[in-house]
Amino acid sequence: SDMYIDIWLYEGIRYYFGNFSFEGNTTFDDPTLKDALGLKYGDPYNLSQFELALRQNLQNVYYNEGYLFARIQPIETPIAKDTVDIRFEINEGNVVRIRELLIKGNTKTDDRVIRREFKLFPGDKFNNALLERSAREVWVLNYFGNVIPDVKLIENNDEEIDLEVTVEE
Repeated sequence: SDMYIDIWLYEGIRYYFGNFSFEGNTTFDDPTLKDALGLKYGDPYNLSQFELALRQNLQNVYYNEGYLFARIQPIETPIAKDTVDIRFEINEGNVVRIRELLIKGNTKTDDRVIRREFKLFPGDKFNNALLERSAREVWVLNYFGNVIPDVKLIENNDEEIDLEVTVEE
């Protein structure tokens, strides 16, 4: 009861986001990508928030336009003692189209009941937002305990994918 522990902590300098720039983007202009990122010049640098913005915001802009294989590589450059500029090197790749919609796990419900709720069809370009919405629409039918959409890559084909929807009656 007579012991005391003092812990001295130095957190270091707080960093802030500087300018955001983009290279290799042809589909979207810089202002569109900056808006999608959701971070601004002068915001405190937060790695988890940055990674989330990169994964969920910026990457989804490309996924929703069919660029499933788009790669976005952030390059961080310190420009002052407390500011970091970020340049995104983007390789958009090809627009990916859906070759086939595969449905698995339905033992009682007919395939057409599931297909009519889907917003993506063979020949359409891939759209992640529509895939998530379609899975939600199938789940809302209350016929299934679980609906799991999955993207199946086709060997030696970077322009088409198969969508597999596994349902649990």
